[in-house]
Amino acid sequence: MTSFELKPNMWGHYHDIKSAHDMSWSQQRDHMPPQLTQQGVPLSLWQATYDKVLTVTQNDIDLMMDFKKDFNKIMFFPCLMFCCCPLGRLKLKIEAHNKERIQNWDDLVFSESKKYREYGIQVSFAKEFITRGVGSQRHLSTEIVGLLFQIVLVAPSRTSQATMTFKDNNAADDNGTITERLKKFEQLYKDGLITKDEYNAGRDKVLQSI
Repeated sequence: MTSFELKPNMWGHYHDIKSAHDMSWSQQRDHMPPQLTQQGVPLSLWQATYDKVLTVTQNDIDLMMDFKKDFNKIMFFPCLMFCCCPLGRLKLKIEAHNKERIQNWDDLVFSESKKYREYGIQVSFAKEFITRGVGSQRHLSTEIVGLLFQIVLVAPSRTSQATMTFKDNNAADDNGTITERLKKFEQLYKDGLITKDEYNAGRDKVLQSI
């Protein structure tokens, strides 16, 4: 199954980043991945999805910066480390932050899945192992970092579509004038979408119907 991800490169290394736009990304906004081009996805849809991922990522950054600010306050005043109230409030805040960011990603996957489904594309979470915590609390955690696109239904190629058009034209003996039908086959042949044998067969079929 063909797939690719839209996410920041090496997300766990952006410790002091303040803007999602300053990150290095796995894909470009104005250059649609070839997998989506093949499926017939419009560039405008891809750009809108890209912008939404940046927005959710920016929210993640803001939440992380907010946590660092609170944590630094406790570290700056060591006496607070022995007080349950600040640490308890910080723990609750972390839990609320995690719940908010997961909800944001859930909402994004839900909305984008509906849009890409018609193109045979499944949208889900892109995840990475990221180090969280400090000191003895340091640990690896699986975090949502972006979107994963999987091609589950391959769209017919341009040549396949042309072949279907050829068959439709060949079967519809009463569709349009003789001249129009001949021109259709001629144009398909000129564009290299049907072979010479297919062109001759189609032309003969039209001429025999006279």
